[in-house]
Amino acid sequence: MSLMTKLKEQYDILAECYDNLYSNPQINYMHEIEKNILLKYIKKGLILDIGCGTGKQTLFLANKHMKVIGLDISNEMIKKALEKAKNENICDCFFVVGSGEFLPFRNNSFDNIFSFFGALNHMPKYEIAIKEISRVLKKKGIAIVSVANDYSIHWFFQEIKRGISSIIKNFSKNEEYIFIKIPNGKILNIWTHYFSPKSLFSLFKRNNFKIIKLGSIFLFVPPNYNPCKDLKLKTSLRILFFIENIFRWIYPFNFFGEYLFLISEKL
Repeated sequence: MSLMTKLKEQYDILAECYDNLYSNPQINYMHEIEKNILLKYIKKGLILDIGCGTGKQTLFLANKHMKVIGLDISNEMIKKALEKAKNENICDCFFVVGSGEFLPFRNNSFDNIFSFFGALNHMPKYEIAIKEISRVLKKKGIAIVSVANDYSIHWFFQEIKRGISSIIKNFSKNEEYIFIKIPNGKILNIWTHYFSPKSLFSLFKRNNFKIIKLGSIFLFVPPNYNPCKDLKLKTSLRILFFIENIFRWIYPFNFFGEYLFLISEKL
């Protein structure tokens, strides 16, 4: 079984509980930041959402009367997205089952392309995926991605707790399997590649992109925060959200969040 086939099967399994599993203060906060970025940077025209999952941001844009197509490798994810579109009476968007490594579209088809929540991190042929983004995006089109960061400050703190030997051992390691426990007790091991700011810049520049802006998220906010009814804790989290909003795009803070946001334009 190929790695991509295994990933497809895992996301088919994950689809049933995906929205509930990824509904907590940090993820909700991240989705709001994604929406703000989209509204600020995307241009008028056709939009492609690569790795759309159950269609959260695809449907958000469709509700804004934008022309958008959502693409995901998982049949079950796309089924969930279509159910949502039907329940919300949204008719102006389309969903396609397909791989980001081989986009089923003609050259220069889209005015905007985005890929959020680390979809690129789970594509074994991520270099080809970025070439594909460049191929189907029009000249001066906008490409926006969010990817898990190889240089996350939270990773450094975790490794410091484990000792210097752990930092030395894992510093150059940018691929691993992450483990996700779903409600039925099954544990999925998802292949993941991490991008550093430098590697992300290099990949996009090699594929004819100009970098507009780099930002990050989950720098001050702990990425593994568990929902809590403690009002003081919720207040503390809101304060951290506020601080992150100030420093998100400022160097060097923009290099060290759990996830990186890259905004680029095709030359």
